[in-house]
Formats: sequence, C-alpha cells, structure tokens
Amino acid sequence: QEYNRIAQGALGVKIKKGFSCSSSEYHMFLAMLAAAVKSRTDQEGLAVTSNALMLEQVLVTVESSHQCRRGLVNRDGSIRVGAGMLGENILGAISRLSIDARKRVLEERENRQRCKEAIDRAQWEFGLNRVYRAGMVAVTTEELMDCLSRLLAADEKDRSQIKYHLAGNSLGVAGSGQRCHLDDDGSVVIPWDWR
Repeated sequence: QEYNRIAQGALGVKIKKGFSCSSSEYHMFLAMLAAAVKSRTDQEGLAVTSNALMLEQVLVTVESSHQCRRGLVNRDGSIRVGAGMLGENILGAISRLSIDARKRVLEERENRQRCKEAIDRAQWEFGLNRVYRAGMVAVTTEELMDCLSRLLAADEKDRSQIKYHLAGNSLGVAGSGQRCHLDDDGSVVIPWDWR
C-alpha cells in the first residue's frame, strides 16, 4: 500500500491491478515504480512530468508482462502498462500517453452525456420506461446513439407507429446480428444496426 500511495501521489494517477496481473507481479511493479519515482524526485526535484496528469487523474491499469509489453491508451482513456516494464519506461509511457488519455476521457464523457440526452429524448418521444444495452455482445456508446438517432429521425407517420408499439415498454439495444425480440422481462430488444 505504501508503494501505491507514493506512486499515485507523485504521478497524479490512479493505479489498479488488471485481470491478467498476479498479486506478486503487481506488488513488484509498485515497488519498482516507487523506486523510480523516488530516484527521479531525488535527481530532478519533481516527479510529475506532464501537465495533463495534474488536470485530469488518469487511470493506469497494470497487466501481466505477457499481456502488455509497452504502454498503450485504451479506448476508454485509461493507460495500460505491463508489469515487466522498467520503472523509467513506465514513467516515460505515463508522461507520453497522458495527454492522449486525457483527451479520450473527455471525449468519452461527452459521448456519454450526448447518449444520455438521446436516451431521455427517446423516452419522452416514444413513452418508453427505460432504454438500456442488452445482450451478451457489448454495445458501444456510439452504436447506441446511432440506433436512437435513427429512431428519432423517422418521419412523423413512422414515429407514431413506433410510439404505438413501444409506449410503456422498455427498449433494449443489442449488438449487431441480433434479431428483434422480446426479452425475458418483456422489454423489446432491437439490434443497434436495425434497418
């Protein structure tokens, strides 16, 4: 815990163990990172090397050394590093990738807000109880917004028919390749790429 506190405090990031990383690998990673932070602090007098880290806290996920060999920015804006990376390489990766990660976090936040507004509008327009992501295949925020925007862009006659059939029900948006069907709870499920 002490190593984690040192690294997170100096870098301004949140560090968490990934699914593929063992506890012992994670502990060794934190010890190595804390030593690198302390060494850099002793040499340069500061550890934070990017203004983006100070503006928005970035999530750093530590994966197994077999799963991740270099730092990457995930689609959600978190940074993924490997447990086998050297301390200086980790600091460099966090510094180099933090600006990109911060941009993606902000974009994802804006997309979620737009998606929430589209869900609210669809609920109001069609009298839906709720709109949710259904099925085993993950539906992205962009796919959900695309589906709802096509529903809302229908002409007046089609919208009145949609409202007639959906009013009072819940609408589930499933992954591509699914068929329109009723879910176990009675909600109507459509694929996000319906035509």
